[in-house]
Amino acid sequence: ENETYKTVHTLDLLEVDNGKDDLILLDKRLQEIPDISKVKEVIVTFNANIKKSNRSKILFRIDEGTENLDWQEKPLIHFQTKGFDRDEEAASVFRFPDLDINENMEMKIVYRAGESETSLSNTSVIFKGE
Repeated sequence: ENETYKTVHTLDLLEVDNGKDDLILLDKRLQEIPDISKVKEVIVTFNANIKKSNRSKILFRIDEGTENLDWQEKPLIHFQTKGFDRDEEAASVFRFPDLDINENMEMKIVYRAGESETSLSNTSVIFKGE
């Protein structure tokens, strides 16, 4: 996380309750996000108890129609900071690509179960930028 960026916008996301299946946490047109042109980082935060064997991932993607413009995927085990098998607030930063934003571009944040059962609560996305 770049400390020089300020919070541009925050959105609450869906929660995952013992998620065994993939779940779209956010599906939004970029133009619907206030001040999206200023965004440089997207931070996904949540509370969870992450086990070392967890294979779940968080996927961040931007599409324009059927064309994928950006795809970033991070395992949940990379979100933990206090160690495994502990309740904690976890976060991970996704860089926001430099785009000429138009009305056809959409952002998706997806929980990918990866054969793991995980609960995520207090999920949100923080848009940071200039």
